[in-house]
Amino acid sequence: MDNLTRPVPELIAEIITSTKVKRVVCVDDDFALGATVDTVQTLCLAFPAEAKLIEELNAVEFDEDPEVWKEQLRKVWAELDNPKKEEVDRKLRDHATRDQLTPVQGLKEWFPSDRCTFVAMSWAEWQKNKDEVLEAATGEKTLLLVDQDLSREGGRRMKVFGSLPTR
Repeated sequence: MDNLTRPVPELIAEIITSTKVKRVVCVDDDFALGATVDTVQTLCLAFPAEAKLIEELNAVEFDEDPEVWKEQLRKVWAELDNPKKEEVDRKLRDHATRDQLTPVQGLKEWFPSDRCTFVAMSWAEWQKNKDEVLEAATGEKTLLLVDQDLSREGGRRMKVFGSLPTR
């Protein structure tokens, strides 16, 4: 089978193995979005049976007209603290396939967990921890993936491929 017809995860596994990369760090402002009511609403549409089983969403009547339960969801969501929002989001995402997530959120599945560690970081997390990440990279071969457009999180759009702010 030639490389053009092989599955992407298989090709990535081969690259990770041949280059001896042990850690992949992916920096993208999509990781900062966290649990949003719009994302959870989309996941509830995709997984209504699972949504009905989530205790924090008991007040939402998913059998009602979608406009009714969407409004109920917004009200319930506004009352939840951030850890509960993250928990609800995680419970629903656990049922999602790569196609149902944003491309960057599904990226982790493409890297073989038995050969490397995948670390997802928002731009803010990168700014805060970049020195430690780069220091760790001196002892463990690391592939660093950085989104070209970090503007949703106060970063900038990089104009040159491969440009990376230095320490």
